[in-house]
Amino acid sequence: MNDQVNEPSATARRARLFLDKRSAGSVGGRHEGTQGRCGPPNKDDAALIAKQLDAASSGTKLEGLAGIAAGAMSGKKEMDGLARSLVTRAVKASEALAEGQSADGLSAHDLVALEAVIHVRGRPAVRVEGQDLEDMRRYPGASIWTLIADNNREAIMAAANATAAVRVVDLLAGRMSWVQGTAWLIAPNLAITNRHVVFPPLGGTRLARRIPGTTAAKLRKDLEVMLDFAFHDLPPRQVAYRIVDILFVAEDGDPVDAAILSVEPLNHTAGVLGVSAEPQAELERLYVVGHPGLMPSIPKDVRAVFGDPDEKKRVSFGQVMERSLSPPGDILHDASTIGGYSGGCVMEFLAKDAVGLHYWGDTAEGNRAISAAAIRAHPQLGRFLP
Repeated sequence: MNDQVNEPSATARRARLFLDKRSAGSVGGRHEGTQGRCGPPNKDDAALIAKQLDAASSGTKLEGLAGIAAGAMSGKKEMDGLARSLVTRAVKASEALAEGQSADGLSAHDLVALEAVIHVRGRPAVRVEGQDLEDMRRYPGASIWTLIADNNREAIMAAANATAAVRVVDLLAGRMSWVQGTAWLIAPNLAITNRHVVFPPLGGTRLARRIPGTTAAKLRKDLEVMLDFAFHDLPPRQVAYRIVDILFVAEDGDPVDAAILSVEPLNHTAGVLGVSAEPQAELERLYVVGHPGLMPSIPKDVRAVFGDPDEKKRVSFGQVMERSLSPPGDILHDASTIGGYSGGCVMEFLAKDAVGLHYWGDTAEGNRAISAAAIRAHPQLGRFLP
C-alpha cells in the first residue's frame, strides 16, 4: 500500500531521455558506460528481454522471473513473442510521448513496457539480501553498475542498513499489514521520511493526526507503525524501531515534503546516515535505497521483465538529470523507482552522508529528491539535524 506505486510522469521523463529518436547516438556529455544505449526501443532491447526470460526457463534465477519458468513462459517462441510485444508497446508509448502525449494518458502496460526497456539498458533496481546485494550479473546492461557496486559495497550496505520500511498494521482489521513507505535514521533516535508517507494523498491511510497549532502529529491508536530495518528477502533479522512521536510534519503547502520521527529500538540497533553538509554541484552518479510497494494491477507476464516490487528493500542506480530543469532545492535523477521509493535516501558514491530525500515524480521533470542543502536550510527541519 505504498502510495507512490508508480509515478507515470517519472517514467515518461526517463523515457524521453533514453528512448526519444533525438537521443540516439548521443549521451549528452555523460559517461557512456553508465548512460547506456539511447534512441527508440529496438530489437536489441527485445533480445535482452528474451534473454532474461530464457534464463529463467532454464533454471537460472534472474530478477523478477523466478515463477515464470514453470508457468506462462513455456518455450523460446513464446518468450521471444512477449519480448517483442513489450518492445512494440514501448515504441508506441515513446512515440506518443514525443508527439506531446501526457504521462497520465499512458496505460499501466505502457509504463511498465517503457520501464522494461530502460531496465535492460542498465538502470537496475537491485534486491538487498541480508548483509549484501543480490548477484547483479543477472541484470542485462548493468555491467558498469556492477563494477561500481563491487567497489563501493561497504558504503552501499551502510546506507541500506540505515534505511527502513515503514510497516503498518491495522489493529482493527484483522492485523492487515503493509509497507507505507521508507524512512532512514539521521540520528540514533530520529528518522526522516516524507510528509506524504505520514499523510498520503488520494485516499491513502493517514498514519496520524496533526496537533492543532503545531507542526507535530500524533499517531493513530488503531494502527501499529514501526520501522523495520531488516525487511529483506532472506529470513528477517530483528532490527525494528518503535515510533515514539512525530515531531515534525511539513505543512501541506511546503515544497519540502518531509517529516521527522522520534524512534527507539525494540531490539538491535541500526546504522545512522548523516545529512550531507557538502555542496552537490558535482553530483553525477548516485543510488537510492527504498522499499517499492506492491503493484497488484500489473499483469504477471508484463511485470516479469522488470520484476515484482514486493515491498522488500532495493538499491537503484542512476545519474543526475538536467540540472537546468530541476526546481530549486531538488535533485533530478533517473534511477528507477518503479513501485515507489517515497522517503528513501539518495546517496552519492564516495560519500558517507545522504545527499537527498527521494519524494516524487513530476510531469515535466522526472524522479525528484529534496536536496540535503534544502533540508538543512529549512527553518524547522534544520534544528533536528546533528
